[in-house]
Amino acid sequence: MKKLFYAIGLTAAIFAMGCETHHSGKFRIDVALDNTPLQNVFLEEVQTQGSETIDTASIRDASGKFSFTGYITGEGLYRIRFSRGKLLYLALKEGHVEISGDYNHLDQIRINGSPSSVRLNEFMQGMYRMNTSILAMASAYDSLKNSVHLPDSILELKKAALDDSSSSQIGFLDLFARQTKSPVCAVFALSMLQDQADLLNAKGIFDSLKARFPYSPLADSASEAYDLMMNNSGATVSVKDGEIAPNIQLPDPTGKIVSLQSLRGKYVLVDFWASWCAPCRQENPNVVKAYRRFENRNFTILGVSLDSRKTSWTNAILQDGLDWYQVSDLKGWDSAPAATYGVEAIPANFLVDPAGRIIAINLRGPDLTNTLQLILK
Repeated sequence: MKKLFYAIGLTAAIFAMGCETHHSGKFRIDVALDNTPLQNVFLEEVQTQGSETIDTASIRDASGKFSFTGYITGEGLYRIRFSRGKLLYLALKEGHVEISGDYNHLDQIRINGSPSSVRLNEFMQGMYRMNTSILAMASAYDSLKNSVHLPDSILELKKAALDDSSSSQIGFLDLFARQTKSPVCAVFALSMLQDQADLLNAKGIFDSLKARFPYSPLADSASEAYDLMMNNSGATVSVKDGEIAPNIQLPDPTGKIVSLQSLRGKYVLVDFWASWCAPCRQENPNVVKAYRRFENRNFTILGVSLDSRKTSWTNAILQDGLDWYQVSDLKGWDSAPAATYGVEAIPANFLVDPAGRIIAINLRGPDLTNTLQLILK
């Protein structure tokens, strides 16, 4: 991690569905902060594009007391925004929350009635302290690099210490995201990841979100946004048997967007091919045969073409009788899904079960039919 942001940095889509599908309930927040200047204060819900103001309050005397009320479904990410730029993040559910402390020391506030908010702020303060230390070490290291008399061995030690501190911070974040019982806290922590390598290493945490928080659309959207971001960036994600298949979301020949996620509940063969690929065209009759045999047994195919010319792609679909879902970004070998799945040669395929988990890779000829026969009894 290079920089700590107290905002949602992973993707704008993660908090698109920032609450659980439970009944709607009322919340109340009573705040008493010493030394708070007279000002207007805002309660905001963090959403896809920034935030939405839910309630406002005015501080008109030296008591520093104000309250917010509203209705909420499940657990969501909110923040109290003060007129002078200070922010206080909360992981809210229905109920009564009491906040007290000093306006000048929001890192030491006391929160009652919202354990998730307590954990969230403890995490943020821990990240802030680590980040302050890392930035100081980085500044010192940069200064030392300009010294012509400093031995390289000293610089190497300083660089190693800086790298260790950065790794410790990422470890702290990962551990918090793995152990928290709040979907808001987990997703908020993961949203702080910035480096591509750190995001790739967090794949297991993203994949576990749906199982850990089965009734949380927030967890679902975070997991799906992660897969889509990795897919669209062309980042190679480790794709192995037993792992959740990264989502693919591309247009079909008519321009309609089709996603692998939308096919959950079926066995899906994700088939990478291209019109110009002779081995692919030779294998297509076997794939057609398997599709015809099992299409009425909870099985379908998502063809992902590595073509770059639409007419060549669509003509090959007609010529070979490929009647299943077909998508392509028409970028050839620069296709983002090919990079995501680590495809270096075609034809290549991945058999995905109804839960979205990869259960076989590169099934060709009789192997494809035999495997499907065993699974789809």
